[in-house]
Amino acid sequence: MATWLIAGVGIALFLAGGGYWLASRPNPSDIEIFIPPTEPPGPVVAHIDGEVRAPGVYALEPGARVEDGIAAAGGVTERADVRSLNRAALLQDGQRIIIPAIDAGGKGAAGPAEAAEQTKVGPVDLNTAGLLALQTLPGIGEVKAQAIIDWRDQNGLFTSVDDLLAVTGIGPVTVEAIRPLVVP
Repeated sequence: MATWLIAGVGIALFLAGGGYWLASRPNPSDIEIFIPPTEPPGPVVAHIDGEVRAPGVYALEPGARVEDGIAAAGGVTERADVRSLNRAALLQDGQRIIIPAIDAGGKGAAGPAEAAEQTKVGPVDLNTAGLLALQTLPGIGEVKAQAIIDWRDQNGLFTSVDDLLAVTGIGPVTVEAIRPLVVP
């Protein structure tokens, strides 16, 4: 009889504890889910240089195009040669656009080949880019840019962006950072 009494008290305590637990649970309608507001992207800061009225560094709205950067710099001068520019290309934060001048023969005269190379907007071609163009890539300074050129000279053309992993000093993190900015 004592066993039945102990079992009955145990079951009663178990049921009372379960009921208390159910009663103390928060009501799903009382739970608030906080979703932090997303911050709008910051401005695109670009260096607009060369044959523009007011060369300088400009903070532009996200989604700004090369044409917007030229407009912010006061427009092009009479000597500007914009034929080789893609004025509809999206500006990237930290990008430098150089507007070349037209020489007497009607060709762009931006100075040395490296300066003319920087006027291009779009991906950097690993097989033709010079030292300065390669240095515009994140994580690529003068030493790594020279290593890319040396590898290209010794091994031939890049067939894939992943070929950069064979270049001394360039690892997977750097390759992933520059992947959308380069073409083989």
